[in-house]
Amino acid sequence: MILPANPKAAAPPWYVRRNGCFPSIAYLSLLPTCFCLTDNVVHTLSRETACDITEDVAIFINHDIGIREALVKYGNSDGKHQEELGPEEAGKMLKSLGYEEEIIGRVLYLIGHHHTYSNIEGKDYRILVEADFLVNLYEDNESPEAVKKAYERIFRTESGRKICKTMFTI
Repeated sequence: MILPANPKAAAPPWYVRRNGCFPSIAYLSLLPTCFCLTDNVVHTLSRETACDITEDVAIFINHDIGIREALVKYGNSDGKHQEELGPEEAGKMLKSLGYEEEIIGRVLYLIGHHHTYSNIEGKDYRILVEADFLVNLYEDNESPEAVKKAYERIFRTESGRKICKTMFTI
C-alpha cells in the first residue's frame, strides 16, 4: 500500500471521517466511528501482514464488546473493565455463530488483553493493539507529544507506523 505524501491530498482507504459509518454496522459498537475506523485500519494491516481474515473479523468486530457491560457495572468503559467483561459476551456470540473453538479461544484471549501492552505475541495481537491505539489517539484528540510517544512505544508494524505518521502528520 502506498500512502500519499500529503494526507490532505487524498484520503487513504482506511481513513474514515467521524460519522462516516454505514448505518447497517453502527449497532456493532457504542462508538460507530471507532468500529469503522478500527475495521478499516485492521483490514489494511491484515492484508499487509497476511493474517487470517476470519479470525480478524471476529476479533475486531468484538474487541470492544465489553464497553456496554462496563458502563452498566462500573459507570465507565475503562480498558481494564472491557478486558474483564468482554470475553464472556463475545464467547456467547461467537459460539452461537458457529465459530471454531480454536478461533474462539484466541479471540477471547485478545479481547481480554487488548488494553495490555506488554508481552504482545502474535500478529493478530499486534494489529489489534495498533489499530485500537490509532482510533483512541484520534478520538481522544491526543496532543502531538502523546502521539509521538505512542508511535515510539506501541507501533512496530511497517503499516501501523505508516498509518500513524500519515494520520497525525508526524
